[in-house]
Amino acid sequence: MSNSVITKQAIAASFKKLMELKPFDKISISDITAGCDLNRQTFYYHFQDKYELINWIFYNEVIKPVDKQLLPENWERGICDMFRLMLRDKKFYTNAIRYSNTEFSGYLFRIVREKYYEVVEDMKTELNKKITDTDKNFIASFFAYGSAGIITEWIKKGMKEAPEMMSSMLSNAMRDCEKFAVKHYFGQMNTGTEKA
Repeated sequence: MSNSVITKQAIAASFKKLMELKPFDKISISDITAGCDLNRQTFYYHFQDKYELINWIFYNEVIKPVDKQLLPENWERGICDMFRLMLRDKKFYTNAIRYSNTEFSGYLFRIVREKYYEVVEDMKTELNKKITDTDKNFIASFFAYGSAGIITEWIKKGMKEAPEMMSSMLSNAMRDCEKFAVKHYFGQMNTGTEKA
């Protein structure tokens, strides 16, 4: 592990401890660096600001560990593990979403959108039809907004529902809607004429 990663982890650990005790907007860079015996210059060498630090923590502690599971065949298990990891740091994510909603939600959207883009890309074979980048961007963005919104609301409301319940509902709804949207979008389903 490189010195840079070790330093980032130390900064992240200090920040997470502070997020257990203080609101996000009351935590200064000096507070963070004091908690890991570093100086402000070192913080700014690794992170632009606290928002970038939140995103780094989310990516490295939640997305990266489940990244290989977020494939169509393992989608639900990957999402469930993602919810579990976030629940483990409930105070941190609740604090993050409460005080940095726009930045964190935007980052969450971009991460989820990348995953949906990969899923739509994989469906090209199933549909046996070329899907343009414009079409893929539209479909991936459509579902990413819904998924990111559900995850954000779950955090805001205190993460009361179990990860298994959240992942099952999100996975089932998105899987069905995804297939319908892609096929309908390319005119491969009849609308209103199917027999039950």
